Amino acid sequence: MSFDLADRGRAVPIRPYQVFTIAQQSSGQRAFRALPARFFNHEKLIDKDAGTWRKHGMEFRILGRDALTKARRGELITSRGVVQTPVFMPVATRAAIRALGLRDIGEIGFDIILSNTYHLYMRPGTAVLEKAGGLHRFMNYERPILTDSGGFQVFSLSSLRKLHDHGVEFRSHIDGSRHLFTPRTVLDIQRVIGSDIMMVLDHCAEYPVPLDEARSAVERTVDWARESYAYWREGFDTEKQALFAIVQGSVYE
Repeated sequence: MSFDLADRGRAVPIRPYQVFTIAQQSSGQRAFRALPARFFNHEKLIDKDAGTWRKHGMEFRILGRDALTKARRGELITSRGVVQTPVFMPVATRAAIRALGLRDIGEIGFDIILSNTYHLYMRPGTAVLEKAGGLHRFMNYERPILTDSGGFQVFSLSSLRKLHDHGVEFRSHIDGSRHLFTPRTVLDIQRVIGSDIMMVLDHCAEYPVPLDEARSAVERTVDWARESYAYWREGFDTEKQALFAIVQGSVYE
């Protein structure tokens, strides 16, 4: 299940967290596979012809399009640097990339890295990260960092977690201690991490699932995204930390 918005010659509001969810064009229309824009306050397109969008401290520019496949080349401009898209993000699960040092990352030319909220929350923990001044200082890394919400890791712990409408209760895979991830708590963790791009908590459905379970996962994800967006707007420095939604759904019979 997905949500599509068609651009029929009008300016469709695009949020920074929809940058990676714009589907290919067909029949002169743009389809946006993301959360319905009606859930958020609409923002105007800055330059529709040039393909430039801006929200708070982040800007996305389309630099080129392929006439046959509709593939795009662009750049995502953050307060810590420019990210060329499409982009490959090395995964620094626990604040380190295996077999590569920071000098290697720079020499190869990576613009951004990805880290994991769940694993950073478990080890080294938010207290250590907060004392260090965030993940950038902890790693001595100055370029943009994207963190996922930890939702996939939590939902993969099928025998250790319990799902609620307000969040996910789970046991640590390390020591069995109990924890609760909610739309707000995962953003609080990512605030301490200091990631440039944060992801909302989503209900990561299994594969495949019955139709009713796929629908329920999408609906819960939308509800959590709505709560996350409101919380982000109220209490975060939106010039420095962007919030991205997650394309959701599953395969069902």
